[in-house]
Amino acid sequence: MSIGTIGGINVTDLLFSDVTPLLNVMNQLTEDFRLLVGSAEELTRTPGVNQRTVNQAIDRVENTGTLIDLTIVSLYVKILFVTDVMDTTGLPLTLIIGLLEKILEEAQSQEDILPRPRS
Repeated sequence: MSIGTIGGINVTDLLFSDVTPLLNVMNQLTEDFRLLVGSAEELTRTPGVNQRTVNQAIDRVENTGTLIDLTIVSLYVKILFVTDVMDTTGLPLTLIIGLLEKILEEAQSQEDILPRPRS
């Protein structure tokens, strides 16, 4: 689904520029978590594996779970911030920044951004 473009700026890309990488991290961490849980469980059934090795595997699972929690918090904060900006301005922050950048680029291509004061 495409939202479209405004002033030559792809709005969809701007809206999801921070969220998409976080979702990719979340997906990878989730896959890693599942594999680590399975590996830790397998270690408990493997003869000759000492308890220290099992505990280390469980620690890795817990650490990955903590990273997933931090990623969820990051997504929450990003979405909350964008929601607050949209409530205040009616526009997404990234769209505002993108439009301002475009305006500045166009203004810099002109000789004078502001009229010079008279002497």
